[in-house]
Amino acid sequence: DVQIDSQLDAKCCVEVNRHQLLQVLVNLQMNGVHAMDDKGLLKIKTEDWLDNGAVIGAVVHITDHGCGISETNLARIFDPFFTTRRSGTGLGLSVSESIISDVGGKITVQSELGTGSTFSVYLREKALVDNELLLSVEVC
Repeated sequence: DVQIDSQLDAKCCVEVNRHQLLQVLVNLQMNGVHAMDDKGLLKIKTEDWLDNGAVIGAVVHITDHGCGISETNLARIFDPFFTTRRSGTGLGLSVSESIISDVGGKITVQSELGTGSTFSVYLREKALVDNELLLSVEVC
């Protein structure tokens, strides 16, 4: 009983490992579905990532209309093995953040208890590894 609303407006191509990006996006979407108890609206939106008016990459926003995350838990959600679910391992967000930061991106979260959460994945046009440009295949 989950509806998915997608608004794909990003025009920028990014350099990232396709399989790793899929792992991150599936994890974030599944977390959203679980937060909504397997029913409701999941929004996926992409847009160009701008810095002082210049495109530096793309952003993927995943918004659920679930239970939200408390301030106490927000401070810990990217910690390895932290989970509030009985069946979770607590590794999904930690691994996702590591994958994205390894290519010079970042993951942010905004949440309100009882309303839902938005996770935003920022991906650079040119991937960075150890602050150096990475030569790789573009994913458009």
